[in-house]
Amino acid sequence: MGGTKNMRVSIVTCTYNRAEQLHRGLYTLTHQSVTPDEIIVVDDGSTDSTYATVRETNLEFPYVKYIHLDHPEPRISCVPRNVGIKAATGDIIIFTEPEALQVGNTIEQLLKKMEEYP
Repeated sequence: MGGTKNMRVSIVTCTYNRAEQLHRGLYTLTHQSVTPDEIIVVDDGSTDSTYATVRETNLEFPYVKYIHLDHPEPRISCVPRNVGIKAATGDIIIFTEPEALQVGNTIEQLLKKMEEYP
């Protein structure tokens, strides 16, 4: 394996009506020691302020992307995850939950472990 140094990193987080938690989670993802190439938020039909939260974050961090799934009820979690995988352009795809608060070097540590244990 050629290592992770030149690999693109995509973060995918799927959410449904968790705007407040998503706001905090996105803050920790956008303030990492290693910046991801993209953060994809897949919204599984939220009716709260999820879109506004992502839009506000995107103004400062344009690599934060939003996908809205329009359907009457939330689906099983594999559907939004699969949508996120298809949309991701990274060589490495990292999944996280909207309420997960990532320590400032989470991505860096994951990449180091991938180098250490290819």
